[in-house]
Amino acid sequence: MTTSTKTTKAVDPKDYNALVAKARLRAITLAGSKFDLKQESASSDRKAWRYDIADYLADCSFDAEGGLLHGLFSYQVRCLQGRRKLMSLEAFYRVTYTVSGDTDEQSCELFMRKVGRFAAYPYFRSLFAALSSQSNIVLPPLPVISDQPYRIPGVVDQGSDAKVEALPAPRKRVAKSTTR
Repeated sequence: MTTSTKTTKAVDPKDYNALVAKARLRAITLAGSKFDLKQESASSDRKAWRYDIADYLADCSFDAEGGLLHGLFSYQVRCLQGRRKLMSLEAFYRVTYTVSGDTDEQSCELFMRKVGRFAAYPYFRSLFAALSSQSNIVLPPLPVISDQPYRIPGVVDQGSDAKVEALPAPRKRVAKSTTR
């Protein structure tokens, strides 16, 4: 049985922590990508470029029979000079975890947003570096992503029965490139 997790209901901390304890990374695979480089980028002043970076969880599903938790992440970067988009990359990565036993949909989605997202991002950074290098565009590496500490409302200790509200989708981050 495959369940798709698209809900934003509350998450029980005990269920989420149980999932964290039993999830093991199985695979990270590139599912697709699109790279675009404008001709004028060759003569453009790269010191004035800035990154516009975004990511989101496109799909999340748990196959209870196979014990597999899948997340499909989309990562995008646009290199801008002013308002002009000179280079862009969008890539989709499938992140798969093996999970022994059963788990609930809300915990699966929260786990993918909090853990799976960070598992695939280094691969995206590497893809961006390789494609820009092969295009003879020398740029600094993409910045690392981070999340604000997440506090569970009303939880003082591990034994609380409080519910965790699912995380909202990550916000878009803009980073100005720096010269080396």
